[in-house]
Amino acid sequence: MTESKSTPSPDDFSRLIGSALTMWAQVEYAHCCIFQTVASGVLGNGALMKAYWAVISFEARQKMVDAAVRETVSGHDEYLRIWTNLNNRLIRKNKIRNKLAHGTIVPTFESGQLVDVYFAPYFFPNIGKYILETALNDERLSDHDITSVIESFSALNQDLLSFFERYDREQILSRSQVMPDGTREAPRFHRPTPPPQIDDAQS
Repeated sequence: MTESKSTPSPDDFSRLIGSALTMWAQVEYAHCCIFQTVASGVLGNGALMKAYWAVISFEARQKMVDAAVRETVSGHDEYLRIWTNLNNRLIRKNKIRNKLAHGTIVPTFESGQLVDVYFAPYFFPNIGKYILETALNDERLSDHDITSVIESFSALNQDLLSFFERYDREQILSRSQVMPDGTREAPRFHRPTPPPQIDDAQS
């Protein structure tokens, strides 16, 4: 991986890791917005929001949302093309997020002076290899590497929001206007219908 031109402090690394994980939380929120909208046509659907966050594993949520999006926009090639790109990026970036969430900051001192700091993904399961420096050197992340990760998470977040806003706008404008691929088929979702009225005398 690339190396920094100057030696950052452990606190600098802590701030960078915090920024990266906070940005990933925004990615997850945008992902949740897409799920609510394609599954019900309504942003702010409390039941779907609760269902999304009830699934602890992001990998499971990613598969759930991917299935919902593909079913909803099937037949609309432009949406499918954009979504496939986004979904593939989500898979890749989630692996990087996991590295950040399960690693640690490793400072190196010589004669009491800080001479190097790096971030070691999955440090404790591989502590012996890191300490002996016999492996995993390519896994080490510099402050520059983590800054690049933050930027990539931010770009993914913006692209997810753009997908959501475009989908939401085009469905609101008309249920039967031309879709991105030129067809006039109405979107394949329906707003929730109210529950049937039950006569108290029958209950």
